[in-house]
Amino acid sequence: MTARLCRSIMPKTASDGREFGSEHMAHHKGDEEHDPSSRTTTDISEIMRWTLERGGTPAVVQRDGETVPILRLDFGEKEPSLKHIFWDEFKDIFEANKLKFLYQEHVKSGQMSRFCKFIAR
Repeated sequence: MTARLCRSIMPKTASDGREFGSEHMAHHKGDEEHDPSSRTTTDISEIMRWTLERGGTPAVVQRDGETVPILRLDFGEKEPSLKHIFWDEFKDIFEANKLKFLYQEHVKSGQMSRFCKFIAR
């Protein structure tokens, strides 16, 4: 089972003129355990470190066969609706949408956390 976290959809227009709307992060089981020690960063190296330590891969959404610049961090088996991308492409989308990364290293119990979210700067 795939746990997809860290979602961000910024309003974007598809090549056919359709506009994609805003969407918020999907919470995962255990969100209630998060302590208030969340951090934010715009440093791609820090985002990459955090993601790789948790076995994640950068990805974007695919809708109707079209890649949409909606960032995701995919943890687990790759889903057909996601296209894994290289970190250079991730950085380009992250910067173009003026995002910052809200994340947490550990939950209150001390376990590694996957809580994260892309938010506007």
